[in-house]
Amino acid sequence: MVTSTKVDILPVDLMLFTNYKHPEAEKCGDSPGLPDPIYRRMSDLPAWQAATLTCSAPFLFSPIYDLVDGGLLANNPTMTMLAEVYHHSRGLKSKARPKTKLSFY
Repeated sequence: MVTSTKVDILPVDLMLFTNYKHPEAEKCGDSPGLPDPIYRRMSDLPAWQAATLTCSAPFLFSPIYDLVDGGLLANNPTMTMLAEVYHHSRGLKSKARPKTKLSFY
């Protein structure tokens, strides 16, 4: 999981780049906790491009796809990671799917 900050909206929002599909991504609507459309579109980004998006400091670089350094909102993304694990496992339980392993480095 890699974090980035979406700056074209107010208040700014945290974006997550992951190597797994969110179990709730199939649902439609604007329910809290669901990935928004940019999350789904950008889930296929190459790793080098996600790395560029997560470290583009706003005072040094222009935003790419309206995204800048994830450290603006999640300087230490430990709680973000724990919340993502919770939502991911809750989504899997609601669909009665087999458990998947999530690895965070």
